[in-house]
Amino acid sequence: MAQKKNLASETTRAKRIEMVEWEHPELPIKTQAEWLSLNRSSLYYRLTIEEYRDKTKLKKAKK
Repeated sequence: MAQKKNLASETTRAKRIEMVEWEHPELPIKTQAEWLSLNRSSLYYRLTIEEYRDKTKLKKAKK
């Protein structure tokens, strides 16, 4: 019997996020997130440039 492949183990998170079709008329984001093994709330989160710079500064300061 062939093994069922898990998309999450075969594909990077970034690639799976790129697969999301935001404007799909019949396939809700919730369903796509489940099928792609993604946390739906993380799909909506985007770092602002300021947040990214702040996080980078914190990482550098900790070193």
